[in-house]
Amino acid sequence: WLASGDKIDAVASNNDEMALGALMAIKAAGKLGKIYVGGTDGSPDALDSMDKGELNMSVYQDPVGQGEGAIEGAYLAAKHQPNPRAKNDVIWIPYQKITKENYKSFMKK
Repeated sequence: WLASGDKIDAVASNNDEMALGALMAIKAAGKLGKIYVGGTDGSPDALDSMDKGELNMSVYQDPVGQGEGAIEGAYLAAKHQPNPRAKNDVIWIPYQKITKENYKSFMKK
């Protein structure tokens, strides 16, 4: 798509490594800064890319929160009790958006 001239406004990736791969292609096409790129995980490589002004954002996957949610969900299910976090049979774990304004605080995690 980059070579075809089709307009691309943004790339949303399911993990940071895919976002960084998209950035490599975007850079090679000379379009860095013209396409918004976001990833998921808050990986060290993604944070470094944000520090260089390349990656626009990521979403921090909270492993502690995910573990707590899984244990709590299993415990409540075993007790046949409702889970207050569940909506439509999905247990929601809070996430944190990582942007150019706050990415440095995630570099310490």
